[in-house]
Amino acid sequence: MKKELVFTAYNRPDYLRQVLQSWNSARSLKNWDVTFFIEPSEVQEEISDLAMTLNSNVTTIVNPERLGVLVNPWNAINYAFEIKEADF
Repeated sequence: MKKELVFTAYNRPDYLRQVLQSWNSARSLKNWDVTFFIEPSEVQEEISDLAMTLNSNVTTIVNPERLGVLVNPWNAINYAFEIKEADF
């Protein structure tokens, strides 16, 4: 089974830090591929750096423009199933 976890992130590094600390305590996280879809902002570098603290195989994708709460999550899920061919 191919496992892919996707995150969307925009402009809230403090909240993301807490989320990633929690995820890092999850068992078998290292068996998952993780992709972050990051919206452009003044803190996108900080968010990218935080993403790399996850105890897994991490890929970051910074969108060239802000896609919003409809398109960015859709792209993330589509990427997991269509591009990475993850199971569900």
